[in-house]
Amino acid sequence: MVKSEVLDFEKLIPWSLGYKIGSPESKAVAAKLKKFYFGDEEYSRNFLKQKYDALSDIYFLYGIYDTIMTQSAVSKAPIYLYWMTLETKLNLFKMLLGVRIPGVCHCDDVFYLFKNFATPKIVPGSVEDIGVTRFVRLWTNFAKFGNPTPDKNDDLLKVVWKPITGRNMDCLEIGKELQARSKPVTESLLLWKQVFAESPAGRKQNDAV
Repeated sequence: MVKSEVLDFEKLIPWSLGYKIGSPESKAVAAKLKKFYFGDEEYSRNFLKQKYDALSDIYFLYGIYDTIMTQSAVSKAPIYLYWMTLETKLNLFKMLLGVRIPGVCHCDDVFYLFKNFATPKIVPGSVEDIGVTRFVRLWTNFAKFGNPTPDKNDDLLKVVWKPITGRNMDCLEIGKELQARSKPVTESLLLWKQVFAESPAGRKQNDAV
């Protein structure tokens, strides 16, 4: 590992929070985040996992969580959350980026719904074929019925995808099989909730309420 691989947490703090880079407040938040993800060690055996955990939380997971909580508070419509773990030859974005560690990349799900110039030949009955068929079935069911799994006896899906209820983060894991899961609100999400609430933008928003 080289020095350039070490995360600069101050530069990773979302600009929308209103922190000025280099300010004592910004540096304090960066130190807090670094301590949470890496502890007291700048380099560790689990560096890559810790790095990708941090980046996932910053760029994706907290935003998803916050959107879910906001939407569920103001809407009566069901909200369906999914967690994709399926890795096949159709995970093209991951391949294009040259990522070789386990896990699914952002946008990889799109290639199971839409064919493009890079889509490989899909063999009938293959894991790719089954994955595409399931994705299309779930999404078209939702478009037609407002429910991705309206038929409990569907032999292809064999699962009931429950919507989120209150603080219960029910979701569907889309892997080689479909499994109903309940994702806990992690310590890292609660940390980011605190960071957002205590930020200049968060304080300004609270003052306006």
